[in-house]
Amino acid sequence: MKAVADRWKDRIKAEVLYPKPRRRTAGNRRKPVKQMIIKRIVSGGQTGADRAGLDFAIEHGLKHGGWCPKGRRAEDGRIPGRYELKETQATSYVQRTEWNVRDSDGTVIFTVMIRLTGGSKKTSNLARKHRKPCLHLSAAGTADPVGSLFGPTGSKF
Repeated sequence: MKAVADRWKDRIKAEVLYPKPRRRTAGNRRKPVKQMIIKRIVSGGQTGADRAGLDFAIEHGLKHGGWCPKGRRAEDGRIPGRYELKETQATSYVQRTEWNVRDSDGTVIFTVMIRLTGGSKKTSNLARKHRKPCLHLSAAGTADPVGSLFGPTGSKF
């Protein structure tokens, strides 16, 4: 059986883009386009999309981190130590999620279905609460705009 990260890679192709500086031409009065470079991937370390994001960061030499529940608690047991995560004071997944949303510049939620449910829906609501941009990407088709990384756990994929 393929690892969750490999199953996501089969469905969603992504690459790190390093933007080239743009030159202004004579007479071009438009403001320069703001370009965003991902400097750090923030994730809670849960199975599924969370770990896929962390694995992507490690593979591509990006900084990574975030909050995880006390005891490095996850659906499959203890979160491996290779992920540079800090533990919250509680074992609650909600606290971990809120702190990751709060400490991130934006959130990307990956789902299989178009509709947000469970922890993914809670993440979207927390992004609104903290006035953070949130993008929902669905493998099933177009999703609503709502980049920390969140998604369903590996068992729900």
